[in-house]
Amino acid sequence: MIIDYKREKLLNAILFFSKNIKELTLTKLMKLLSQLDYRHFKETGDSVTGLKYYTYPKGDFSETLNNEVNNKNRELLEYVDIIKKKKGRYDATVFYPKKELENKYFSKRELKILNDLIETYKHSNAKEMSKISHEENTPWSKTMKEKGMYKEIDMFLTIEDRDFEEYVRESIEDRKVIEDFFKSIENIQVSLKSDESNRYFTRRHTFICDNIP
Repeated sequence: MIIDYKREKLLNAILFFSKNIKELTLTKLMKLLSQLDYRHFKETGDSVTGLKYYTYPKGDFSETLNNEVNNKNRELLEYVDIIKKKKGRYDATVFYPKKELENKYFSKRELKILNDLIETYKHSNAKEMSKISHEENTPWSKTMKEKGMYKEIDMFLTIEDRDFEEYVRESIEDRKVIEDFFKSIENIQVSLKSDESNRYFTRRHTFICDNIP
């Protein structure tokens, strides 16, 4: 079975934050996940969860995750309960852990960033975290200045070292070539299997037709 490690990392990151933060809201979760991805990308050139973030009024926002929450994604609900609760004048979406965390999907670097984020933001509310994402020179603020509201945030905005940025871009291109190569092999294998199946059913159909009384 092929394991989608970024998917496992995302689900376990959500579980991790819901276990370590009481009454974790969707807005706060978005900020924590984006910080996790930004910091990891800045250090390694790769995000942890694979999510894309956009400039929304309250800060960094993943449309993909928001859709999963609204559509009550079955896989996500295996990890957390998602409850609508009244928070002051507004309704909030709150996450509660349902299962044990699987640290095996995280590297030492990823676990360190996760724990650092808890230490820094455990007692910050969603409003305070939104203000942080709006600060000068954050990926959100840079994208707002260049593109405006509801635009995708480029992960490369987290990297300040130009030499490292060039290295990361070249690595991504190399990785894409390798991924495309293996996809082409998979497509060939699927095509061969399909051809074998077609030949089998053609022979079987011919045999049946030839032997009809």
